Amino acid sequence: MSTQPALPRSKSEQLKFCEPAICFSTDAWLDEGKELEKYDKDLENRADLLQWDIGDWLLKGEEGGVKTKALKAKDFQKYALKITKRKSWGVLKNLKSVAANVEESRRRDGREGRKFLSYSMHVEIAKFDDEKQEELLQIAEEGYHSFSYDPKVHASFSPPAPQKVVSVSDLQRTIAIMQERGELPMTPAQKRRKEKAKEKWQALKIRISDDSYKQLERLSNAKYGKPYGWRGRSKQFERACLQQVSTFVSWMAAEYYKEHRAELEAMVAGSDVKDAAYSEETSKAVVEKSLQVPKVPDSKENKVDVQSVSSGTSRVRVATSLPKQYWMQAQKLDWLDKAIADNPCDLFLTPQEFVGGGSTREWCRLKGFETDDVPVTESWLLEHVGSLGRKHGIHIGFGATVNRDGILTEDYLYYDPSGTMIGYSSKIALPVQDSVVNGGASQVTPEVDPARAAKVIEFESEFKQLPIAVTCNSWDGGEKFLALVGWVDETTRHTDLHHLPSTAEVEKVVVTSYDPTLYAELEHLSLGVYGRFKPDWKPLMAGTMRRKAVRIEQRVRDGRAATRLEKHVAKKLCSEKARR
Repeated sequence: MSTQPALPRSKSEQLKFCEPAICFSTDAWLDEGKELEKYDKDLENRADLLQWDIGDWLLKGEEGGVKTKALKAKDFQKYALKITKRKSWGVLKNLKSVAANVEESRRRDGREGRKFLSYSMHVEIAKFDDEKQEELLQIAEEGYHSFSYDPKVHASFSPPAPQKVVSVSDLQRTIAIMQERGELPMTPAQKRRKEKAKEKWQALKIRISDDSYKQLERLSNAKYGKPYGWRGRSKQFERACLQQVSTFVSWMAAEYYKEHRAELEAMVAGSDVKDAAYSEETSKAVVEKSLQVPKVPDSKENKVDVQSVSSGTSRVRVATSLPKQYWMQAQKLDWLDKAIADNPCDLFLTPQEFVGGGSTREWCRLKGFETDDVPVTESWLLEHVGSLGRKHGIHIGFGATVNRDGILTEDYLYYDPSGTMIGYSSKIALPVQDSVVNGGASQVTPEVDPARAAKVIEFESEFKQLPIAVTCNSWDGGEKFLALVGWVDETTRHTDLHHLPSTAEVEKVVVTSYDPTLYAELEHLSLGVYGRFKPDWKPLMAGTMRRKAVRIEQRVRDGRAATRLEKHVAKKLCSEKARR
């Protein structure tokens, strides 16, 4: 049974709204709408023209008073939808809005001698004022736009390439560039989206029973009302109900927090104390393990002073360096002293061959520079590098070519805040020009002890999940060569790596703070430690392949992999016997 509102039939009952020299009839307006489809069927570009006509017709009805005086708003919408055969009022509302914002004289609709541009292009420009609309329509007419560039005005932008404007997407791109350059204003909707994008949100998934959800749905309907607007469209209605329940749960949690704030904050404080105690306890063992180096067979074993490294917290500040290139050892040590003073840290790392390198001496010979940078002894290192560790109270990683009873090795040595060397590792593979094995000029001996070399490799393999500290010498190689310095951390994606020209004057120190306890937890990462590593949790969870690799290594170490393989083989043999 039809529920359409009754319209006045007779002329005596017909409502009329009159202005000076204009008489508006509701029936005439309805009849005009019915003729729109027939009228535009024979016209070229009829789809675009029809949209203009429908928009103008809706405006005419609204301004003539049909919507407010002859018909209620809902009836007005029903008749408009029936006549135009559109599915939603939102579509008609958009047509009406574009027609209202773009005056007929400005339109490029192909009528009255005007050029033709698609209706979609007019939709894109309708949100701007009259002057900007005309400017954009002229750009679309020309089909091409070159942007002006003034370094003083557009200092923060690079000169944009000329834009081809022959389609709606081309026009959208041109508008976006003009808005970025400040030549067009941002619309209110764009401003809202931009502000919303700055806000950080987290999605929370909660598993609840059907009964609990139904109860929450009833409560949310009681508070906000049922989303009747989506009735008849099951998927949209279901989504709207779910969104309303989510909003209600968020409101309920906020209200609970207001009421029990003191009690909840006391619980959080207690939890923080426990986390801090556990974190400090774990960090001592992990920092000691992460900074420990392979044992030296002919030197006494020394332990790392964990307290001085961690400073009572689980974070360690590591400084990596690209030193200014000097050719005399005294100048290098002065630079190191100043760099440590200017960059507070727990561990300062110099490049390999910071002193005593054969590369330095060869470069000075070729360039005619004076140098005293010859291989050094352990006593020299203790006097000069150990003293810097004591002076600044930090650990130092130092690269040097070391002379031990006439045998030269390229070493990386570690000194603690007391100035004691706690270990070193020697380079296993050397360039031809350095290696004594190949008759190299530097006469450096590589690590040849298989047991010690194996320890170094095992040490490196065990900590492969740790970040990589990058240090480098420039050697004054020239701008065509790059020197790298910084920090590479693929686990938490906090990489800070700098590419600088290899010139003598270039210098850079990068200080990075990281939490060693995080890497200790990688093997058994779970939601139980989420609170401690919340800032890094998202990249940690994104490392799917890394976490799988860690689990495989765990199984290999504790024998589970072998056990599973044996079970798999036994099961396969049983199935083969059964088939026979």
